[in-house]
Amino acid sequence: MSAMTNLITTSAAAEIAAAVAAEMRKYIQVEPTLTLDEAAKELHISITVMRQMCRERKIPCIRLEKSYRIRVRDLNAYLDERTVEAAG
Repeated sequence: MSAMTNLITTSAAAEIAAAVAAEMRKYIQVEPTLTLDEAAKELHISITVMRQMCRERKIPCIRLEKSYRIRVRDLNAYLDERTVEAAG
C-alpha cells in the first residue's frame, strides 16, 4: 500500500508542478536577445560603435553585470524608426 501511496503522491506532485509552471509562464516571459556582437553584425557596424550606441542610450539595451544584451524587438524598432520610405 505504501508503494501505491508514493505513486499517487508523485503523480499529484507532478500535476501540481505542471500547473504552477503554466501559471508562471503567464507572468514571466523571456524575450529573445542578442549580444552586442550579434546586434552589430545585424546592423553591419563595428562592435565599438554598438557599445557606444548602448552607452549613449541611442538604442535600448539590457545591462547584465559587465555585458549588454539587446532585445530583438528593440533592434527591429530601432530599424523601423530609421526606415526611409521610397518616393513615388
